[in-house]
Amino acid sequence: MGHATFSSEALTEYLKELLFILYNKEKSLFENQIHERSVVFRYGIQLDYELKTLLAKLNESQIDGIFVDSEYNKMTDPENLEFHKKAYGDFNFVLNRVLAVLRENKYITKDHFSKLTNDQNYISKNDSKSFMPDLLIHRRGVPTGRYNHIMLEFKYCSKISSCSNIEHLKNLIEDIVKLSLANGEQFEYDFTAFVRLCPENECMNVISLDFKKLKGNERNKKIADYIKQIQSGCHQNLKSI
Repeated sequence: MGHATFSSEALTEYLKELLFILYNKEKSLFENQIHERSVVFRYGIQLDYELKTLLAKLNESQIDGIFVDSEYNKMTDPENLEFHKKAYGDFNFVLNRVLAVLRENKYITKDHFSKLTNDQNYISKNDSKSFMPDLLIHRRGVPTGRYNHIMLEFKYCSKISSCSNIEHLKNLIEDIVKLSLANGEQFEYDFTAFVRLCPENECMNVISLDFKKLKGNERNKKIADYIKQIQSGCHQNLKSI
């Protein structure tokens, strides 16, 4: 990875603090249930203002050439060729294994499991998953690894009931699987997190996800545990900053 040591907890708390600052500044975005891309855009601006502090928390002193980007879908290989970011290996296989683990541990209902596994459009579209992160902090145009710093995925949930519906669950599972691969050996992001946007029931949160050195069943169980944690957290209040 790019950096040997940094405090994931301190970085998570700082990102959380910035999230609540955004909420207090831009309440109309949340109160009017504006699309999550608008919230992500405004949060990205805030991260850009705080870029030097964010990089310092990663023990990174080089700020020149580091950008905050949204839905950046290209990467550079060692021969300096640009190509679309895709998950190598079988994203579809990981997705199916995670679904099985979710059901084995009774993290999802039998009905949800049946609907997800029998939805061929959902399964097939993830056969070769393109990476378009909601927000990332990185250096453009260099091989993956050294300057892949932070990747964030967001999910906006305007009502408690919608946090548990099948469409929300589909997207959540996809996001966490994607983050697991981003934090792994292919993309080697130093820090990955899921950002929960639920202002109506005050459960906004930043949940850091650590999949470093995890593979196979151990990784799949970790993905399922994070999904359960995020789903449960949707119904718990987070103290405002």
